[in-house]
Amino acid sequence: MDNVNGGGNITQPKLNFDGVKRRMEAFQSRFDEYIARDRQEVLDARNEFTKSVSEHKETQKALLAEIEELRQKEVELSKARAKDQKELEESRSAIATYSSKREEMVEANRQLQEQISAARQQIQELRDEQMKQKQSLNTQTSLNGPELEFWERTLGLRIEGADEDFIKFVFTQIDPNDGDREYSVTLDLREHDYVVSETVPQVDQTELNKALDTLNESRQLNVFLRDVRRLFKQQ
Repeated sequence: MDNVNGGGNITQPKLNFDGVKRRMEAFQSRFDEYIARDRQEVLDARNEFTKSVSEHKETQKALLAEIEELRQKEVELSKARAKDQKELEESRSAIATYSSKREEMVEANRQLQEQISAARQQIQELRDEQMKQKQSLNTQTSLNGPELEFWERTLGLRIEGADEDFIKFVFTQIDPNDGDREYSVTLDLREHDYVVSETVPQVDQTELNKALDTLNESRQLNVFLRDVRRLFKQQ
């Protein structure tokens, strides 16, 4: 084995500690810069995240407020729809009631028109009947003309038109103490049957009704006047 120290001294390698140190320091500086930059990026990212979270919270809060507002509006709209629906139903009910009343009024008007038409027809029939009665009375008067003239001369009877539908018979020469005293009976010609509207003075109503019934049955006016004159003489 060779003697390490036998041939002379071993040359020690020379190390550039300063260069290594500078390189180490440069590396450390770059490493520190990297760490600092990375730390700043992490810090910025955290701040950005915090800001984003805060903004999201604000956005969420705003959205919740908007949702609540929309919910309130939905409630109000629901109430408004319910109110409108109620008013619509009330309007429909009112329209139905109005339509029903209108139909009732139309029907009532139709019935009234029928009644008016029937009344007009009845009035016309009554007028025709009155005209026939007047014509019959005129005919009877013309036929009894000579006899009536005799009565007027000898019995003091005259005929007066009391009104359009009334005829008045006036008697004199009944009271033995006062020949000019007047007695009268007025006939109502508005109906088919004659009606005594007045006698001056009054006579026995039962006997007068009998004489009137006989007149309406027989249509013989001379007989009725005779019976009435007799009733006046009984006063």
